[in-house]
Amino acid sequence: MAAVAALVVVACCVGLLPSNALAAARPPAAESKHATDAPSTTVAAGPAPNFTAIMEQCNETYRIDMKLLQELNNTGSFREEKDETPMCYLHCVFDKGELMDTDGTFNVVRVKDMYRTGAESESRRAQMDDMVAMCILQRDETDHCRRVYGFVSCLMTETRKSTACRQDNQKLCRPPTESSENTQ
Repeated sequence: MAAVAALVVVACCVGLLPSNALAAARPPAAESKHATDAPSTTVAAGPAPNFTAIMEQCNETYRIDMKLLQELNNTGSFREEKDETPMCYLHCVFDKGELMDTDGTFNVVRVKDMYRTGAESESRRAQMDDMVAMCILQRDETDHCRRVYGFVSCLMTETRKSTACRQDNQKLCRPPTESSENTQ
């Protein structure tokens, strides 16, 4: 369980991923790219942090009821969005877990690597990567707590939508593209 990223921990805690995904999580490759306006920036990923310890440490600084993570999964948001404590808890986990740097830049490779742990197929992993990229690109918050919360909220909402589409056995869960409309 020590080699997991916050998204896997959060997702497992709120029932988004199976509990065995924690054990299956692996650290990313030795070199990883940060999601910035200059995507060619690379940083050494290093060993995966111990997220169980990080979550405990962050909960000492930003006390939250872990039921709030379930709420985030179920609704895509926290009930009380004026209370920044849960948002700062998420930021703390992302910061200490090396999923975001001190400038508020997401480590997109590490985030993707950990989020897609347990995906059952390459197409599902690609879909998860797309969701991570889309949710990162939508972030314009300058406050780091709100930035992480916005990202996680987006990701949980998109994951729930995607899961609902898959459960309905729909091949295309997204609106048709212009090229597919022209062929019908």
